Amino acid sequence: MRDAFTCGPPVYGENFFGRAALVASLLDGMLAGRESTLLIGESRIGKTSILRQLSHVLAPVDGTAVFFDGWIGGSAQRFAVELGRALDEAPGLQHRAARAGEKGLYPLLHLLESSRHRLTLLVDEVDGIVADKESARFIRSAASLGHKIVIAGSRIDPAQHETHPTEPPWWNVFRIQYVGLFTQDEANDLLLTLSERSGQQFTDGECAFLQDMVGGFPYFLQWLGKEVFLRGYRDCTTSQRRTLFQELATDYSLVGMLGQYFGGWLDRLDDRQIALLVESASGRGITPHLGMIQLKNRGLLVEDDGRWRPFSRLFGEFLRALPKGPLVDRKSVV
Repeated sequence: MRDAFTCGPPVYGENFFGRAALVASLLDGMLAGRESTLLIGESRIGKTSILRQLSHVLAPVDGTAVFFDGWIGGSAQRFAVELGRALDEAPGLQHRAARAGEKGLYPLLHLLESSRHRLTLLVDEVDGIVADKESARFIRSAASLGHKIVIAGSRIDPAQHETHPTEPPWWNVFRIQYVGLFTQDEANDLLLTLSERSGQQFTDGECAFLQDMVGGFPYFLQWLGKEVFLRGYRDCTTSQRRTLFQELATDYSLVGMLGQYFGGWLDRLDDRQIALLVESASGRGITPHLGMIQLKNRGLLVEDDGRWRPFSRLFGEFLRALPKGPLVDRKSVV
């Protein structure tokens, strides 16, 4: 019997957990014709799964939803070609989008403008797209035409994107929605349901143990759940399961894998933000203040008894292990 935990591919349908209020809010906004949305969150926090879930939910009632993976790199011309192909089956475009995309972004935008159908565009990995000035202009213009657009990126502060002095910021036509950690109830639901589907449900104590290690970070919870079953959890006695979990918490390969992600997060922070994170990993945590809001929005900090601390024990240990010295040197440490 295979385990039911998923690592890597986005999930939707019965495998989608948490985010119920967020998905409902996005759907309500689409149906009401409100502004488009920019989802912002760390890599692996679940942004792609949210877009896939929106597409899954909309499919039976709205045939205008189009998912596009922006992880293509390259020029505006390549973006136009790939987006045109993705849009070619959309209602109202009558198989003209692929041909328009081959001619460039402006003909594709003109086609969207002339369409009587308002489309729902779900665009993932938008950071690479908007690095190109022409592509960024297209994203802004398409949203301004009244098409319902939800895009996702990992740049926590959109102002970090370079913009041309004569161009308006592309992101200011979008409502910004941060994607953070699972709540405790959402994390428990994921762990209990998937472990039961895998043949042996975790105990409440085991769920708490895993959340202590990696917090409410959905990808890490999925990864740990899969790892537990790969190590024979289903066939273990109670005593053996306890040993298995203890060994997992000190596994060098696991800590190394997590450290690679943690180090990548620091690469996107400035020195002041890194200093705040390091300070939060002290025994007392730190007092909340406005300068830390972005760190909390992105799920790196959680509130604990009036103080803000790292979102998990292993992230706290990673921060405390950073070498002393210039902050710029710490970013490359894994």
